[in-house]
Amino acid sequence: MVSAYVLTETVPGKNVKNVRGDILKIKGVKSADYVTGPYDVVVRIEAKNMADITEIVAVKIQSVKRI
Repeated sequence: MVSAYVLTETVPGKNVKNVRGDILKIKGVKSADYVTGPYDVVVRIEAKNMADITEIVAVKIQSVKRI
């Protein structure tokens, strides 16, 4: 099992709660927490290997609207 943390920024003025909710629906996402500073949500993901991590980040998380 491999895990990774993904630091995400949301579109300014958009509801971060909705973004967090959409992220939490993605298979492999274990947590999504609000943070302050340059990033808005820190996402922890787990997968079998780095190829699956890349798939989750590049295809699924980056396709969430308002990120």
